[in-house]
Amino acid sequence: MEDWEEGVIKDFELTQEIVRSIRNLRSEYKVEPGQAIEAVFVSDQRADFLREHKNLLIDLAGLKDDEFLVLESKPDQGNLTALVVEDIEIFLNLAASGDSEADRERLERELVEAESHIARLEKLLSSPFAQKAPTNVVEAEREKLAGYKSSAEKLRERLRI
Repeated sequence: MEDWEEGVIKDFELTQEIVRSIRNLRSEYKVEPGQAIEAVFVSDQRADFLREHKNLLIDLAGLKDDEFLVLESKPDQGNLTALVVEDIEIFLNLAASGDSEADRERLERELVEAESHIARLEKLLSSPFAQKAPTNVVEAEREKLAGYKSSAEKLRERLRI
């Protein structure tokens, strides 16, 4: 596989994960499928990626075109619900929910899931697998580990608020 193909696949997988996470949160908060919601994306490293994929994210995740923001620093969070995908923080306006305790529980569940992935990948990468597997496979697992570590760090930051 060529390098450009790998980059396209990673971008596609990240887009899928963002859309899946937003859809899951919409479902959890019982937001009607046809109701577009406000979204603020915060990432200093992936801002260009988010801007490039704006229309796709709007269409697939049910977001408002005129209230789709990409920032490099955190917004005033007010009544926005936070979500973390890799190193991207997503703030959604789910005004109807307003349940900060449910939001905290959801973030805690996400953190537990991220930490279990971290433990599994660290164990895998410290096993003979890392010496025997092809370099590109090991590198892909290391990248996944870095993504989960970044997510866990952002989730811990959100839970301190």
